[in-house]
Amino acid sequence: MAKTVIQNSNLTVQKATGYEPRWDLMAYKKGHDGENAVIDWLATADDTFTIEIKNDVQARQTGNVYLELSCNGQVSGVLRSEATWVSITIGSLILTFQRDLFAEFMSEKATEALHNGNKRGKNPYWIADTTKDPKYPTRGLVYNIAWLVTDVIAYERAARLAA
Repeated sequence: MAKTVIQNSNLTVQKATGYEPRWDLMAYKKGHDGENAVIDWLATADDTFTIEIKNDVQARQTGNVYLELSCNGQVSGVLRSEATWVSITIGSLILTFQRDLFAEFMSEKATEALHNGNKRGKNPYWIADTTKDPKYPTRGLVYNIAWLVTDVIAYERAARLAA
């Protein structure tokens, strides 16, 4: 037996009720692979928390992830989110960071990119503007995935030492 816990036009999630040896949560995928991967991760969570999910479908091909900073000139994405955590999904890979720390990290790196001449290819991160939808032009931080993980770990370590 199963109880539907989330249902919208893109996703249905059911939670097992009673004895169900095959699964705890079942997500009916409707085009949101990143969200579904995080739902699988949530099945093991003990505490109540919120997650901002970012899914970059081109990251597997480019080796870079696009992190939105603003839309129509207004702060957006991770910087505006009130979530506890941010998860970046790249295919089946899920990178999860504490949102407040990650937002500070993004702001600092965006400022550095602008001060360092925003040289694409010379640095592991740079600022880029997109106009996929002309109604919603965005500006974001493009970051090499391997460098992102390394740099966030170093940033978190430095923040702990400073506290």
